[in-house]
Amino acid sequence: MIPVYHEEPEAILQFQIYELCIFCNNSTDTWHENTNNPVCIGCAKTHKVSDILEDHGQNIRKMKRLGTFERGSSIKADQSNKVNEIQKNLNILQSNKVK
Repeated sequence: MIPVYHEEPEAILQFQIYELCIFCNNSTDTWHENTNNPVCIGCAKTHKVSDILEDHGQNIRKMKRLGTFERGSSIKADQSNKVNEIQKNLNILQSNKVK
């Protein structure tokens, strides 16, 4: 299983974009942090980190080593109660944006 984290709802609202999973090309708001690649929850369950061919996370790992990395979201995708909370907050943010 690939550990993935949810993108911050504010970032999704600001940029109005979901990335495409590197395995199935479905839009997703979850990422494998160390390689900085979008991976959907379904593919995260059926793949291993070693299946990720492109590694865009060199800067992230460097910041972690230096102790300067701050995760945008500490919510792991397998924490379903947190996922529901994020979705509810995202809906609230979207409804406030429309007003």
